[in-house]
Formats: sequence, C-alpha cells, structure tokens
Amino acid sequence: MAYLPIFFLFFSEIVSLREVLLLESIYYISVVGIEVPSGYFSDRIGRKKTLIISTIFFIISYLVFGLSYDFKTLAIAQVLLAAAISFRSGTDTSFYYESLVEAGMEDEYGQREASVQSWIQISSALAVLAGGFLGAVRLELPYYLSVILVIPALIICLFFKEPGLSKKESTPLIKQLSLCLSYLKIPQLRWLFIFSVLMYAMTHIPYEFYQPYLQLLEDRGDLVFTNAPIASGILYAGTRFAAAYAAKMSVTWTERFGIYKILFFAVIIQALIIGLLSITLSLVLVSVVLFRNFSMMLTTAPINAIIAPIVNSNQRATYFSIQSLAFRLSFAIVLVVLAYPFGSEHAADWAALSWMLRVSFVASIIFAIALFLRMPKSGDELKS
Repeated sequence: MAYLPIFFLFFSEIVSLREVLLLESIYYISVVGIEVPSGYFSDRIGRKKTLIISTIFFIISYLVFGLSYDFKTLAIAQVLLAAAISFRSGTDTSFYYESLVEAGMEDEYGQREASVQSWIQISSALAVLAGGFLGAVRLELPYYLSVILVIPALIICLFFKEPGLSKKESTPLIKQLSLCLSYLKIPQLRWLFIFSVLMYAMTHIPYEFYQPYLQLLEDRGDLVFTNAPIASGILYAGTRFAAAYAAKMSVTWTERFGIYKILFFAVIIQALIIGLLSITLSLVLVSVVLFRNFSMMLTTAPINAIIAPIVNSNQRATYFSIQSLAFRLSFAIVLVVLAYPFGSEHAADWAALSWMLRVSFVASIIFAIALFLRMPKSGDELKS
C-alpha cells in the first residue's frame, strides 16, 4: 500500500474537499456491502481462494486509481479497493490461527500474531516511504508501485496450503450471521467489539486529515527542505516503525499490565493526537501523528488473541468480517457528517480542517468516557 501517504493529495488534485470525503465514505460503505459475504465465502469456500481473490482485486483497483481522471473513475477504484480489503479482512487472521492449530502451536498465537503485526508495520513503512518520494514526482506513481508490490503476495497465495481445521458445513448465510452475532451476548466480547469500533474511528481521523495538514504547512512555507508528498511518506513511515514496536511488545505489556489498562492507554494516546492537531497549524504538532498507528497496534494482537480461540472456525472469518463491517460503517457515517457543512467547491483550508478535528476530538472523548464507564466487571477474564 505505497499510496497511503498521498491518497488525499491525489484525490484533492482531481476533486473538491467534499468529494474527497464522499469518496472515502463510498469506500467504507462499499466495504459494508461486501464485508460479510466475503467472510461467509471464506468460511464456506476456503481461506486460500479468498486471499487469491483479494490480491487480484488489489491489483485491479491500483491500476484504475492510476488511470483515474474524475470523481466517477475514483469511485469505481474505491469500490474495487473495498472488495480487496473485504476479502482479506478476517481471512488472513483466520488462516494464520488455523495453520498454527494444525501445527499444534495455537498456544503461541498471541505472541506470534504480535510478531506478524510488527513485520507488517516494518514492510509497510518501507513501502510508504518509497510512495512518498514517488508521489513528489507524480501523485499517481505510488499506485503503480503498489501494483508491483502486491504481485508477490498473489504468487505466495498460490502456494498456500488450505488449513483443514474442520469440515466446512453448508450453513445458510442468515444462520451464519445469527451464530456470529450470538457471540456478542458474551459481555467481554461485546465490550471489545464496541471498543474496537471506537478505536478504528479514532485512529482514522488523523489518517484522513494529516495529508491536507501537511499541504497547508507547505503552502505556508513551513516545509522548507521538502514538500507534502515526501513529508507525508517520511511521517507515515515513522508511524509504521513506531507501530512495529508497539505490535511486538503488545502481548508482553498486556500480560504485565492487564488488557483494560492497555486499551485505556491506547484511547488516551489517540485522543491527544486528534486534540493537538486541532489547535493550530504547526510543524511540531504534526509530529504527534507518529503515534497514530502505535495505539492501534498496541491493541490488535491482544484483542485477536482473545477472540480467535472463542469463535468457532466455521464462523471465524465471518465474525471478523462483521467486526470490520462495523468499523467501516461507523467511520463512513463520521465522514458524511464531517463533510455535510461544506459546499462542493470548498477547499481543504485550515478553518475546515480544524473544525473537523475539534468535532472529532469532543465526540471521541464523550464516547470513550461512556464506554469505559460500562466496562465489564470481570476484567480478569479478558487476559489473553
């Protein structure tokens, strides 16, 4: 995903601020429509085929992005990208856990998942760093680099061995959804589900808006030795390296301090990032974005280590897909709400950006307080 540090800048070159946010909401809404069927497909047809389909969608979407010239072509590319993300979401986690079970290593899943997440962040850091420098030449080039980088993933998928953890039963989709949603009757899983939705929204606020923030700094002359795409690539790479460390240590820290303290700390970090960015345009303040992925990676492996063993293998990918659907749907609503006050020709100026960040900060604090006040009392049961 070498395009990540320039996507907002790329969209802004073609469409208005409001249309940029609408394009992002199209992506998240498309995921809502594809996410659960793709998880069901994975549980019924298999992990290997689902991951192969995902990589093919990635390749096609990146090519369409690179050739896009208006809102409609960008929207098509967003839908294709949503399909790629949806078919991967939940299936990668399920594939890895089930492969460990077959090898008799499921007890090592938590720490191994932390290691996997750490390496994902390191490789992503290198990709976005290259994407930022390429984006300084032409903003569509990082999408073509992403095509080149995803081809090895497709080749690797072709050599995967399908885990035969259990016989795949032909369960109707409605029953499958009902079985997955029944897990939310467990208070701890329900609380973690809601927490994950909140964390996803909070981490994606700075993700959406730090690129126009950098562009405004460049327009003001603050980026003396660089420009917005390169600065974005360097900053995004920094977030990934910080996240790699958080992912590597996440399970160890969770075992030491307890899951609730780690989750609370992650929320505090994210709220501070949003709040500080909303104060003023500052080259110093934008550095807080370095910790955006830190909080998410601090929670990903510990939460997955709790959920994966509880959910049956025949529902695991569907469950994670439902969770991912909730992430994207909630954030799509956030984007539509934030875009509503601005006209179709409104530029991404500081007045608009600071307003959206302030609203997001206040809403995040309110929801976080409400969530932690409803924290399950049997916290010890959540230790992974």
